Amino acid sequence: MHLNKYIIYTNWISEIENYHVPGVSIAVINNFDIEWAKSYGVADAGENSPVTPETLFQAASISKPATAVAALYFVEQGSLDLEKDVNDQLISWQVPENDFTVQEKVNLRRLLSHTAGLNKASRFGYFQSEEIPTLQQVLDGEEPAHSPPWRVEAVPGARYHYSNGGYLTIAQLLIDETGKPFSEIMQDTVFEPLNMTASTFENPLPAKYWDIATSAHDKWGQPIYENWLVYPEMGASGLWTTPTDLALLAKEIMLSKDGQSNKVLSKDIVMEMLTAHADDVPDMSPLDLDYGLGWYLWEFGGNVYFVHGGDNPEGFQSILIGLPEKGWGTVIMTNGVNGSRLYFEILFSLAEAYGLVPSLRALTIIGYLIFLLLTLLLIWLITYLILRVWPKKTDRSATSTTKSIVKRYRFVFLLLVPVAVFASAFLYFITLEIGTALATDPSLQTHHQLKALGMIERGNLFAQHGMIDEAVAAYEEGQNMDPELALSASDWNRLCWYGGLWGYAEDVLDVCDRAVALEPDNGEIKDSRGLARALTGDYDGAIEDFGAYVDWLEEHGGDDYEKNLRQFWISELETGRNPIDETILMELR
Repeated sequence: MHLNKYIIYTNWISEIENYHVPGVSIAVINNFDIEWAKSYGVADAGENSPVTPETLFQAASISKPATAVAALYFVEQGSLDLEKDVNDQLISWQVPENDFTVQEKVNLRRLLSHTAGLNKASRFGYFQSEEIPTLQQVLDGEEPAHSPPWRVEAVPGARYHYSNGGYLTIAQLLIDETGKPFSEIMQDTVFEPLNMTASTFENPLPAKYWDIATSAHDKWGQPIYENWLVYPEMGASGLWTTPTDLALLAKEIMLSKDGQSNKVLSKDIVMEMLTAHADDVPDMSPLDLDYGLGWYLWEFGGNVYFVHGGDNPEGFQSILIGLPEKGWGTVIMTNGVNGSRLYFEILFSLAEAYGLVPSLRALTIIGYLIFLLLTLLLIWLITYLILRVWPKKTDRSATSTTKSIVKRYRFVFLLLVPVAVFASAFLYFITLEIGTALATDPSLQTHHQLKALGMIERGNLFAQHGMIDEAVAAYEEGQNMDPELALSASDWNRLCWYGGLWGYAEDVLDVCDRAVALEPDNGEIKDSRGLARALTGDYDGAIEDFGAYVDWLEEHGGDDYEKNLRQFWISELETGRNPIDETILMELR
C-alpha cells in the first residue's frame, strides 16, 4: 500500500554521495510486520561492491537494547533481580566499592537505565591488527585497553548519566550467571528465538562474515584503515547485524507490548522496559527524551516512540525507532561518519510517506502562499503610494502626465508587478537550491582531493590511537596528494594532544607550536601544548599555557571540573612537582 509512496519519497537517495556516505540500508515495519527492506550505495567505496539487505553493519549503541532484552529475559526466569546489588552475583569482576556505593548500591535496574552512577569514560575502537583487550581489561582500564577504568562517580539512583560501562557490567553479569561467552548468550536468548540469523556479538568479526560486512568510511567517504574497528565493549557496542534483523527485534517489542507475542519477554516486562526511569535525559537535547530500560522514549504527536541511535564514530551511524500504538517502525543503518545527516532525512521522508508527520509538500505550498500574500500586500502598498502620494509632490503638468499614464495602465501595472516580483523571488530560491547542490556535489571535486582529505582523517585516527609516526606519515601523504591542502589548527592540535598522551611529547612540541601559531587565541590548543611542555620538563611554559586555558574557559563558560583540574596542575607545577602521571594520561586518552 505504501510502496509507491516509498518509491516517490526516496528518489533523493540517489544523492547520498552529497553526504559522502557510501551506503545505506533500510527496513520498515508496518502493521506489526516487516513490510519492506531496501539498500542503496556500496559497501566499500574502494571496491564498489553494492550494499544489500543482507549486508552486515556495526549497530554501535543499538547493541544496548538487545543486551537489555537478554538481561530482562533472565529477570523473568528468576536468575537475575532488578533491585539486587549486582556485586552479589558478579563473580569474575566486581564493581569497586567507594563512598558513593556505601550510600546506594548498583543494581540491574540502574545499569539498564543509566542511573547507576558510572562514569562516562572514553570509548575507542581497536584496529584489527592491535591487541584486543578482554572485557575485564576494558572494565578495569588495564592495557591493552585504551579507555580508563569504569567506576561509580555518583550516588547510584541519584541521576541519569549515559555510560557504556553500565552495559559492559551487564554483559559481565550475564557471563558470570550463565558461564557462557556473551555472544553465545545473545544467540541463545535473543537471536535464535527471533530468527535473527544475521546478528552476532563475536568480536573481532570472524572471517566467515567478512564478505558480507560493509567497511566503515570517514567523513569524506573513504574506507578507514583496515576497513573497520573492533569494539570489545560487547554489551554496549559490539553488535554486527542488518536492519532486517533489528526490525525483527523492534517488531517483537511492539507485539509483546500489545500482548500478541512472548518469544523472549512477556507483556508485563516489556511495559516495564518502555516505562520512563529517567526523565528529560540531557545528552539528547534539544529532543525531550526519557530513558526506560534499554530504550529512549520519545513523546511526539500524542504518541510514544521507543528509539535508540548507534554511533561508532569511526564510520557507522544508525537509528532504530518504533511506534507500538500503530505497529510502525524503521531501522536505518549507514556506513559513513556523516550517516546521521542522511538517516534523519530518510526518517522524515518515511514518516511523511506513512502519514506520521505533515506533508513537506503541503508545508512548502503553505509557505509559498504566505510569501505570495506578503508580496502582494507590499506591491499594493507601493502602488497606493505611487497613485496617491507621489503625484501630489510633483508639478501640475508632470502630475497630470503621470496620472494619465498610471490610470491608463493601472490594471497592467497592478497585475504584472506582483507577478514579476514573485517570479523573481521564485527564481532566486531555485538558484539558491541549485547553488547549494553544486557546492555540495562531490562529483565536482576531484578524486585526489577527496583521497587527500581522507588521508588526513586517517592520520587523525592514527593519532587518537597513539600511532604518531603513522599519523605524521598519513598527513604527509595527504599533502603529497594535494599540495594545496593545508592542515588546520585542529589537525595539528590533535597530533599535539595525543602525542603528549601517548609518550611522544618531545617529538610533537614543534607541532604544538604550529597549532598555537595558527590559532593563538584558542585556549584548547594552548592546553594541548601545556601538556606537552609539562611532560618535557618545561614547567614555566606549561603554567603559562594552562593559565591561558583557564582564562579561556572562564571567558567561554567552560566546565568547572576542567578549570579546577588545570588550576591544581598549575599549583603543583609551581612547587616543582609534575602531577601528570601515567594514570592521568590514561584517563585523558
